[in-house]
Amino acid sequence: MGYKVRKPKSLIIKNNAANVLKDKLDKRRADGLRQGRYFMKRLIDGLSGWLLFKQACMETTLYSEAYLYQPIHDLAKGRKWDVLAQESVDVGEFKGKIVDFVFLGHRFGQRGTKSCVIVAEVKYIKWDNSNVDGKGLEHDLAKMRAIKVSDLRHRKMLLPCLAVLKYEVVIIQEKALHEIFSYCGRQTNTYRDVSKILIDAMDGTSQKGVIHRCVESKAKPDCYWHVYAFEEKAWP
Repeated sequence: MGYKVRKPKSLIIKNNAANVLKDKLDKRRADGLRQGRYFMKRLIDGLSGWLLFKQACMETTLYSEAYLYQPIHDLAKGRKWDVLAQESVDVGEFKGKIVDFVFLGHRFGQRGTKSCVIVAEVKYIKWDNSNVDGKGLEHDLAKMRAIKVSDLRHRKMLLPCLAVLKYEVVIIQEKALHEIFSYCGRQTNTYRDVSKILIDAMDGTSQKGVIHRCVESKAKPDCYWHVYAFEEKAWP
């Protein structure tokens, strides 16, 4: 007659403690991801409003991604996130390259309680030269996909952290989107994958992992701003 071998009580207690710890870490990671995604939504909201304000001010220097760094920095700092701008990659395939922004969030705004790390690239796209813009976006996504937080210069400051997000932030005007739409229909479309994510996001085909704000104004529709944040899971 068979019988069950009872596990030692100490082993049961140990397994239960491990399960409790796992559940706690899973919840902390989920909370961190939720906090990071909400932060990115507010960042895109703020950046969209800032673009509309600057357009109303007749700013002619608006058409450069470097010009966007200051409002992004201000929005993140205002929401109590630590900001590393122009963070260098110290190891790996992309050693020596630069990441535009790394954001570090803290649980409930408490210092020393890391909740989420966000690695972000910013791209202003004119699409007046598809080889330049398409290649630039393709390179950004390849670099972002390859690097890890442990590859970054300030990794000791950023780690350990359970929740890590990667985003490609794209700022583009309506006119350029129409140029991309036309480009996607050509047989010689070299950058079909990276151009398609913009078109899909514009017409609502693929919204998972995509934050999109369209800034309409009194200007002609060609000058409307579109601001996107593509999370890694939305990349081609």
